[in-house]
Amino acid sequence: MNAPTETLEPPSPADLRELQRLADQFLRLQAGEPEQTELRVVAVIGEGAGLRVVEVERDTRAGYVIGRRLLFFSSVAQLRQSLDERIAWRRADAAFVATHMSTPGFFAGITHDWVPPRYFGVMFAAEREALRARICRTAATGSTSLATR
Repeated sequence: MNAPTETLEPPSPADLRELQRLADQFLRLQAGEPEQTELRVVAVIGEGAGLRVVEVERDTRAGYVIGRRLLFFSSVAQLRQSLDERIAWRRADAAFVATHMSTPGFFAGITHDWVPPRYFGVMFAAEREALRARICRTAATGSTSLATR
């Protein structure tokens, strides 16, 4: 586990509401996706204080949890920046998908790039991951995997 050890000033209730609103916006941008990541913002008070995000990845088709992580952030500003970047990435990814999944003329079932939709994820995975890497630059201070059931 890579948990930071410094004690931080607790965030205000208004900050927590705003951060969770951003986390909820990130989830809404994933509507209709086969895999979704839900984020829950948590403030820890006392020893080991700080901001945490519980990240839960779900397969929406099968209805089960793929993985869980606990992310550590050292400030409200760092977490807000990370959430803003995730939202920007989801919007850019949606635009990428819309552009490449458009169908030309009368060729239903074939993308503009001549890729059948079922192969879209495989064919464009590297480009989509590079897009995320360019936009999502603010990393958590630490993280740990949580058990899934």
